[in-house]
Amino acid sequence: MGTGSLRINRNRLKLQELDAMTQTQSVNIEIEPGRAVDGLIDAPSDGIAADRCAVLMAHGAGNDMHEALLTHLAQGLADRGHWVLRFNFPYRSEGRPRPDGQRVLERTWLAALAWACDETGLPAERLMAGGKSMGARVVSQLAGAGKLRAAGFLFWGYPLHAPGKKQQLRDAHLDAIAGPMLFVAGTRDPFCDLALIQPVVERLKDRATLEIIADGDHSFRVPRASAERQEAVYVDILERSLNWLNKVPATR
Repeated sequence: MGTGSLRINRNRLKLQELDAMTQTQSVNIEIEPGRAVDGLIDAPSDGIAADRCAVLMAHGAGNDMHEALLTHLAQGLADRGHWVLRFNFPYRSEGRPRPDGQRVLERTWLAALAWACDETGLPAERLMAGGKSMGARVVSQLAGAGKLRAAGFLFWGYPLHAPGKKQQLRDAHLDAIAGPMLFVAGTRDPFCDLALIQPVVERLKDRATLEIIADGDHSFRVPRASAERQEAVYVDILERSLNWLNKVPATR
């Protein structure tokens, strides 16, 4: 199990300086006849290298694919050679405030994965599935039920429990996930008490890694942070995610 606190390196490239190295493209992903969701591809200008993979990421309930963390992650991963797909769930693409039901959320995830396989030509063994909060929960449930295959799973702000309901953990299905998992959690996250997620990660043994972001809330915002320091938090999460990716067999 890996842990750590915020590390700021001001010599790192700022993510807005990476745009020239990557290409961003808007796409539509059909989830059923006559119904599609919005997506964004961030890809390296020179294509996907043999030792890189495709990373899919879904947003949380209160955000969409443009959420600051996902944007930073997508651009940063693409700069390092990975092909990245962000996508909206239907309620966001259709302008509705409330999240879709579980079946629609799952159908959207499966459609996005199938679309990414067709678009990249990569097998599931070179696809990583991840998400922020609700997006992470849904893909983990699909994987735990054997409905979705991927080389590994990235969970940023995994909602282990609802705020104030720590006795009702969303962890039973995680044991059935065969692939490696990365959990990134903030120390102030009301959806993921560190005292509860740490035993879960330990139970999952070598399949799971936990990275802890000091002072981060559920969206990894830190108190009284300047724009520069908040960006440094996102870059730190990116670096930890990249370090984990580099250890996954599909990317070696």
